[in-house]
Amino acid sequence: MLIELSQYKVTINDSLTWGDREQVNMVLASGAKIDGVGLSGFDATKMLEAKFKLLELAVVSIQDAQGTETKFAREWMNALSMEDGDKLYDAVEALNKKK
Repeated sequence: MLIELSQYKVTINDSLTWGDREQVNMVLASGAKIDGVGLSGFDATKMLEAKFKLLELAVVSIQDAQGTETKFAREWMNALSMEDGDKLYDAVEALNKKK
């Protein structure tokens, strides 16, 4: 699936595999803090880590306006405008919610 951003064309997978989803869930679960009574807290930084894991698994290729390929990197994602970042993440998140 092609996602057109203001300066890039990003190809993402059409769907995630079972294993992909489990990898994302594993990152989320690693944020749970459990003691003898049960859940005692959650490391919220794991939410961001799970988002990046999802993006890493879903993004296939990135091309700039000149057609130059770029590999997905957190720094690249963090440098996108809010609008472009939200557009790409929303498309990737939709894959994660597919049943």
